[in-house]
Amino acid sequence: MFDEPNLIAGAGLVPLIRLAERAGLPALVGDRLRIEGTGSGAGANPATKVMTLVAAMCAGAAA
Repeated sequence: MFDEPNLIAGAGLVPLIRLAERAGLPALVGDRLRIEGTGSGAGANPATKVMTLVAAMCAGAAA
């Protein structure tokens, strides 16, 4: 059994997200990407959605 009280499961993603933010990825997405034609609010916050996808893919999610 692996039990480490100081281990945080998502801690490796923090530097990755900070790097993406410093590189201007959210601003770039906000300037260039529009999600339209959905009545469910899926077009809200495209930069947040892209950052979530980037983090998920780096954590091993399938594309």
